[in-house]
Amino acid sequence: MKFVWYNGELTASEKIIITPDNRGLLYGDGLFESIRCSNGKPLFMDLHFERLTYGLDVLKIQMPLLSADYLTEQMILLNKKNNFQNGVKTRIVITRNAGGTYTPENNSATTLITALPLPDNHFVWNENGLQVDVFTEIKKPINKLSSFKSCNSLLYVLASVDFKSKNFDDCLILNERNEICEGASSNIFWIKNNTVFTTPLSSGCVNGVLRTVLSGLTQVHEKTLWENELLQADEVFLTNMGSGIRWVKKFKNKNFTCRQSREILNLLNIKTQ
Repeated sequence: MKFVWYNGELTASEKIIITPDNRGLLYGDGLFESIRCSNGKPLFMDLHFERLTYGLDVLKIQMPLLSADYLTEQMILLNKKNNFQNGVKTRIVITRNAGGTYTPENNSATTLITALPLPDNHFVWNENGLQVDVFTEIKKPINKLSSFKSCNSLLYVLASVDFKSKNFDDCLILNERNEICEGASSNIFWIKNNTVFTTPLSSGCVNGVLRTVLSGLTQVHEKTLWENELLQADEVFLTNMGSGIRWVKKFKNKNFTCRQSREILNLLNIKTQ
């Protein structure tokens, strides 16, 4: 039996019922955080909580008593209840409470935390590298919703359907200015002449937790990214808290190396020990 955390209680997952008036279901009215745990404990919770509270403020969802320490305690309890004591992917989903149509009746919220075991307690290198393409059908708008993870993820879903249908491993998202801003579930970094770059938040990319962490592990420069510039890079890698660092082997007709990218992954694993 698998357990989840729902509004302050550990509950068997099969007992959770999504009601027909759930605003997350009806309108995508909410947000989420995916948080990796090592030895059953969440990593970089302060950064996750900062992004979470920013998103709640943008969505005008009120949770005045929420704290990073409280969420950390509850995730540790949930992992122990599920006997997940190594690598775990937890997910916090917060939706505005039921009532109203486009106009909510109130701005209080419901919180659900789920947990899934990961095969490794540390971040693992993807030996074969990724082959990626650009998703061109829909462009990502740049606004206050761009930098956090809302419950409306259709852009990323459709991008993932597209790259899977074309037998790629991932794809790159374009913003409204036709700049490359991120991957389908990740931030993008590239290396040229030993200098590490990533796209700025002003490009509309998600304010990734691992993006921030890596900026503290190595010197990272923010720069607008166009397709032609990516083709001139020496190395490219994608980052998120679930998978860590995944190096890109091929984009279009360009093959990349991965020496420096792998060194950065090693630094990350040392930091999270």
